[in-house]
Amino acid sequence: MQGIGYCHSKGIIHRSISAENAIVEINLDHPMKPVTGGKIIDFREAIQVRVDTIELNTEENQAVDKDYDFDPFHKKTPLSALMGLSLYDKILPSLPLSEIVSSLVYQSPEMLKGSYDFKSDVWAIGVTLYLMLCGDLPFYGNDKKSIKFCI
Repeated sequence: MQGIGYCHSKGIIHRSISAENAIVEINLDHPMKPVTGGKIIDFREAIQVRVDTIELNTEENQAVDKDYDFDPFHKKTPLSALMGLSLYDKILPSLPLSEIVSSLVYQSPEMLKGSYDFKSDVWAIGVTLYLMLCGDLPFYGNDKKSIKFCI
């Protein structure tokens, strides 16, 4: 979760999180704590998006989405003002996104509706964790339509 949190703080949406794109680090010398960490791989479908504000605090400067701002006392300055509006608008797409790129079983309901953001990565992490813990996918169906209905 820290890895995807870091990506999101930089305005990067992975868009293709799945069990195939997650590496779990294990240490067989410690049977009581075999999992030592993990990594997210395969950023071919990742995209950096325009984030409207940048948090200005003394510890770190990181881009944050307005929807994820739970502390109303942070001082914020529009990121476009820091980067120059015309250049900023041309480089990065804005949210929400509409292009579907991940496997169907990892797609969030918002992605299926054609309007998604960072939260779709969190949904895909949940599906991946479910698969790792239970050994099966959380959604079933005989065809794409029935799987979409379950999601």
